[in-house]
Amino acid sequence: MPEKRLEGQRTIITGASAGIGAAIAERYAAEGVSIWAAGGGDAEGLKRVIAACRATGVKADGRLYDLSDATLASDIMRDGADFLGGLDILVNCAGARSPGAFTDFDDDEIIRMFHVNAISVFIASREAARLMVPQGSGRILNIGSIFGEVGVAGNALYCATKATLHSLTRALAVELGPQGHSGELPPSRHHHERAHKSSIRGRARLYRRPPSGDSRPPLCRARGNGCGIRFYGLP
Repeated sequence: MPEKRLEGQRTIITGASAGIGAAIAERYAAEGVSIWAAGGGDAEGLKRVIAACRATGVKADGRLYDLSDATLASDIMRDGADFLGGLDILVNCAGARSPGAFTDFDDDEIIRMFHVNAISVFIASREAARLMVPQGSGRILNIGSIFGEVGVAGNALYCATKATLHSLTRALAVELGPQGHSGELPPSRHHHERAHKSSIRGRARLYRRPPSGDSRPPLCRARGNGCGIRFYGLP
């Protein structure tokens, strides 16, 4: 029987009811990780993901949260840590898109997008760090986007929220890197889950630290299967 590389680890995954988040949850479960799956609006999708994780023999559960109120990220972390009995890995995968002309965005939509894509990540990461720092270990993985690196017409709001996420990831790495690891995985060929579910599942890879003795600078990139993995703050 193949060795399960992450046997016994405990993870909370946001955005876990569909797409990349669901694929990460199922892959982690296959590697022996216990799962708290935080979904958005897809109740049936979340049930399927939890069932698939349990089928691998790991402890798994979860519930739906509306992160347009980013303060619910604290509930995710509390519920997940209580269920899992602690935390080793946080995957911030929840996200929203809102294309449109820059002048058309109203205040409510701007606030909603920053809550889902940025503020909830800040709060969840803060709560994760409060658990991880005292235990001296832990991993935080943020799912970024190429839109956070470049300007794209008709997507100013999404670009701004993802750029905020990227900046937060770098800051966390500088502050928390020596005590654990903070990183970002920006899908460079993002396919919509409903149309290309198998493609997304094929691209979801375990987040692993660089090889021992890696001498690359603190900001580096590893390419594989259409995804860029950036390791920040190498310990």
